[in-house]
Amino acid sequence: MLTDFISNPDRVLYVSRRTQELLVRNGLPDDSIEYLPFVLHDKRGRVVREQYYIANPLMCISCFDLKSSRYWLESDEPPEIGDVEQLRLREDQLPADAKLFRVAEFPRLMVIRSDLLEAMRREGLTGLNVQPVGESLN
Repeated sequence: MLTDFISNPDRVLYVSRRTQELLVRNGLPDDSIEYLPFVLHDKRGRVVREQYYIANPLMCISCFDLKSSRYWLESDEPPEIGDVEQLRLREDQLPADAKLFRVAEFPRLMVIRSDLLEAMRREGLTGLNVQPVGESLN
């Protein structure tokens, strides 16, 4: 069974057309997210009819709370975050239009604002796995 978000180990947003349309309706047009269409094959190698996209958030916001997040450094000079165990954000750094964005200090992390997440749930989108800010990331 296909879902609207396809789970993957690469932290990439593989999304259905339905998800892409919801993102655009909620104020995330092509200038804030790059939508890259791709051909999806099922387990038997057949092309799936529905269009899927890589949704690549282009907005990066420097909002990582270095004092209260739990993380480890890949290198000290220059400081480079290797991985994050628990994310905390400096909310005073978030612009009002930031609904889906990358954390500039660790761009593999994407953040979805709660009102956009609720819109996804109301729409019945499937397959999205999120963890609230402040909880342990697995």
